[in-house]
Amino acid sequence: YKGRPNGRQRAWAQQWVKAGAAAIIGNHPHVLQTVEWMTKPSGDQAVVVYSLGNFVAAQGAFEKRLSAIAHLDFGVTSRGLVVEQFSYTPTIRPRGSIAHFRADSDKEARAAAERQLGPVRCAN
Repeated sequence: YKGRPNGRQRAWAQQWVKAGAAAIIGNHPHVLQTVEWMTKPSGDQAVVVYSLGNFVAAQGAFEKRLSAIAHLDFGVTSRGLVVEQFSYTPTIRPRGSIAHFRADSDKEARAAAERQLGPVRCAN
């Protein structure tokens, strides 16, 4: 339930980026974790989203009800696959519900998502 990746997560991400991954999306901590950009051997940037939150487990604490849907635009260059844009839509699961809703009108949820993932860049 940590909002930041641990050393092991970062080490795995570094290995995968070194092997050429353009994007990595992790899971399991049941909370949003931060986003990091790493440089691939080609010089291109890879996006690492350590965790998008908690879509399944019906846990009650605020940070365990907050999630995000990632939006990635990819392109192909002579160096391989590249992420052209990363954005996300924050979601919140109300207490007692199994459904997630966009967090547009929930200022606390949106602010918490932005603290973990950066500014929201996706309107839809």
